Amino acid sequence: MQGRSCRGNGRVPYKRYRSHAAMLRSLSRQPISPGAPASLPVSQIEAVVKTPCIDVCKFDKKSDWCIGCGRTKDECRDWKRASKKRLKEIKHDLPRRLKKLKECGKTPD
Repeated sequence: MQGRSCRGNGRVPYKRYRSHAAMLRSLSRQPISPGAPASLPVSQIEAVVKTPCIDVCKFDKKSDWCIGCGRTKDECRDWKRASKKRLKEIKHDLPRRLKKLKECGKTPD
């Protein structure tokens, strides 16, 4: 399908998609820049960066850990940008943090 200009000036082409999902599939296969590898589909990205979040998001004031997943606010915010090594370090420490929170009586409702 040929792209058309959305303003009629010929400089801003766009493509119509049958659905939002079709657009996301198409965009996930396109390289970011010439010569760059295609980006991963969303399902593969989620598999690589599996978050321990359980959607509780209540933080203990003393330790600054989430009582649901055990991460700090900074770790939650930076989760998707962190290196695999850093994610492994955080995941390794989470059981200890959650155990300590449980001992203090801090548990998700």
